[in-house]
Amino acid sequence: MPTLSEISGAQCPKTDGLSLIPTLTGKGTQKEHDHLYWEYVGQTAVRMKNWKAYKAKKGEWKLFDLSQDIEEKKDLAADQPVILKKLVGIAKSSHQPIKPGVVYDRELSAKDRRQAPHSRNQPKKK
Repeated sequence: MPTLSEISGAQCPKTDGLSLIPTLTGKGTQKEHDHLYWEYVGQTAVRMKNWKAYKAKKGEWKLFDLSQDIEEKKDLAADQPVILKKLVGIAKSSHQPIKPGVVYDRELSAKDRRQAPHSRNQPKKK
């Protein structure tokens, strides 16, 4: 959103996004996040430089050095407790409770679901 706002001259609402204009134009210095944080279906992860901390829905935090272990096979949580503690702290401070949205037009919402490119246990067409 910040990139499109900058291109169009529109006011960008508050966001954690960054404009990619310096990368796209090759002019100026591209700003970068000091960390990335995400949640998906009960999983939580934090990435900072080469480090990635990951927690499954029901499980303990794991820590990986992606510069040495891109496949995330060697859990370094016990070997690097200081780094893990820092990344878990970022996860806790970054988490925001889900804010349920409002459906203004249920028919439009149902239409979107029907037109979605995935199947919902529907028989395949021959």
